[in-house]
Amino acid sequence: MTGAAERRVEQVPPLPGNATRHAAWFHELDAWTEYWDVYQPQTNGRFYFGDGGSERGLLTCFLPREGRPPPFIAWTKMALNLGSVASFEETVLSPDVALAVREVDDLMTRLFARHFGDARDSDVRRDYLEAIFAFATDALPPTPERESRLPDDDPRKRTAGRCIRKRLGWSASPPPHRAAASF
Repeated sequence: MTGAAERRVEQVPPLPGNATRHAAWFHELDAWTEYWDVYQPQTNGRFYFGDGGSERGLLTCFLPREGRPPPFIAWTKMALNLGSVASFEETVLSPDVALAVREVDDLMTRLFARHFGDARDSDVRRDYLEAIFAFATDALPPTPERESRLPDDDPRKRTAGRCIRKRLGWSASPPPHRAAASF
């Protein structure tokens, strides 16, 4: 980062003492999603990709995991200028997708308010962006409590003590021209 953008970042100092609270936000998000079985077993993975049994999971309606659901395909096509906004809207407004998004959004709204406050407040929005930046740069404190709850043979154990996972993520995605060819 150089020039004006770097100067803007320097002019906005982080609020002191927020790292633990920011880590708690991501920890609670994980508690309802990836670590639902440890913290929220009553959900059966509803806010994640299900339990592999009776609960399908809300995220399977619109995010890829074992396949590419129609909303994700429509979004990708629209993002690559291969599909229309109207087609995307039609897909995401289907009742099952809209209800899944709404239920996840309701959970996110409750959690956001608990950890940050009113999203209409510009200081709250700034604080949230600081949390996202700290997460993205792996600057949040570790979460040893979560790691301690997992058995040694759980594949999540290796990364459970950190807020950000050191795994292949965005870099594992195919380049846009290859992604478009897969539809």
